[in-house]
Amino acid sequence: MEKYITSEFFRSIDRAPKNERESLRRKKVIEIFEGEDGRISPKEIAGVLDTTEAQVKRFLGKTRLKNYKGPSGIIIPSKNGKLLTFAKVREIVSDRNERIKYLHNSGLSIEEVAEKEQLSLAQIKEIYISLGLPIYSLSELRKIKKDADENDKITRKEQRRKRRNRKRREERARQRRIRQEEQQLSERRKEFREATGIALISNFKDLIREMKTLLQQRKSKQAIELGDRFLNDGTILTNEERENLAILLSTLKEVKEEHIRRQAEKETEGKKVLGEDVEK
Repeated sequence: MEKYITSEFFRSIDRAPKNERESLRRKKVIEIFEGEDGRISPKEIAGVLDTTEAQVKRFLGKTRLKNYKGPSGIIIPSKNGKLLTFAKVREIVSDRNERIKYLHNSGLSIEEVAEKEQLSLAQIKEIYISLGLPIYSLSELRKIKKDADENDKITRKEQRRKRRNRKRREERARQRRIRQEEQQLSERRKEFREATGIALISNFKDLIREMKTLLQQRKSKQAIELGDRFLNDGTILTNEERENLAILLSTLKEVKEEHIRRQAEKETEGKKVLGEDVEK
């Protein structure tokens, strides 16, 4: 019967809510009875599962009990020859757990402990978890950490690559938009100049460029008039740009007035010289 009664079963009974324990016992009773092909008595099952014979019979039901073929004489003796009861199983499990904790603290790997206790790796891992012991060896933990770090490194590298590609795409798109806007603006300026004879001014840069062009053509008056026209325009120029334009216009006007004054002096001087020549 040892193949049916395991420490894992008793732990599951302990962990289960009270309203589920009877269902677990019922399943185990039926598993033992059918596993032995009806050759085990309800009394034997009751003794092993620490319950009553009446409850075992109730779990089995009339149909299964009809298949009971009589006592097999198979019981699970302990070292002193007594029946292996629920309490005894608890004691054996407790002793085994203490051995496992001792072996673990001695530095043995989980595989070595499983071999000494004649348990499968799945069973020993379940026991380790129930005892709060790490189910991985130091070398395994190092490998897990190394793999995690490597995966993290690969993930970060991939994220950086995606960010670089996204930035490059965004920059290319931005440059395309700039070129398209410049081309459209250039076409509008050309069309506006052809239609009106003056340049299309849409920002401070356009205004300064047009004023420079007029000054180069010795059309300072038109340049000043153009600047005055935009001096109080808050739709195109910012406050700072208007302040800069005011300073520029003030300088141009001073230069122009100085130029006019000098021209007038030259004309006066010329008249004086001409008058003296006439008198002579």
